[in-house]
Amino acid sequence: MNKFHFIFCLFLAFGMFACDSSTKVPTQEEIASLEAKLNDALSRPTNTLQNEEMNGIIRELVAAYESFANAKAEDPASLGYLYSAAELYETNLGEATKAIGIFDQIIENHPTHEKTADALFKKGYIYNNTFGDTARAHAAYNEFIKRFPNHEMKKDAAFEIQNLGKSPEEILNEILRKKATEDSAAAASGASVVE
Repeated sequence: MNKFHFIFCLFLAFGMFACDSSTKVPTQEEIASLEAKLNDALSRPTNTLQNEEMNGIIRELVAAYESFANAKAEDPASLGYLYSAAELYETNLGEATKAIGIFDQIIENHPTHEKTADALFKKGYIYNNTFGDTARAHAAYNEFIKRFPNHEMKKDAAFEIQNLGKSPEEILNEILRKKATEDSAAAASGASVVE
């Protein structure tokens, strides 16, 4: 019985230590310190060691952002931290699926917040430009236009829908052809006015 009691206490103590270390929520000051550390790393010339160091700092910062936001969802800083985590996943870590997951969390949990429009637009952008999934990109851009009809990026979303699946070269050629057609039409109407 003594041996059983000892093992039970050992497991209990181990469980308490394990819970303690995993539930520590970073403070905003600790997050600011990590952000400063990342900015410092970004300001130095890059090489392999610094890229690995920067990757570690970014992962630590993303974990801090998510931990804070999940533990303190009602804190005004949480939404900004989640959005920053999604951006870091997408642009710095190349983990677009995780970015979309966080953007979805923002869209679902904060439907009227200004960051929601940006999250929805970025979701469409990632689907199109990272995954080549034009159907999901179209759906995200369409939802953006419907939910935020007065947003300053509404025209951008419509432009993205119009050009889904096209390469940058194709888009540029279409713009140049349209411009040439408009210039020819303007020149022709100007010539008939002179006569």
